[in-house]
Amino acid sequence: MVTGRGEPVSLQVGRDALRGPEAGGLGLRIAELITTARHEADLRREAIEADAPARPTGKSEP
Repeated sequence: MVTGRGEPVSLQVGRDALRGPEAGGLGLRIAELITTARHEADLRREAIEADAPARPTGKSEP
């Protein structure tokens, strides 16, 4: 499962598709989808962290 735009996306592929002449292209496409989803998640995380107030660490500063 890959998450994109906050919605789960299922990558269900039949065994025949993995053995056919386009199997290599399918693997590349799946890798591309995963990379894109990770990149989008990183961007969302950075945006959330930029908007979040600093968390107290519990340590007192001098």
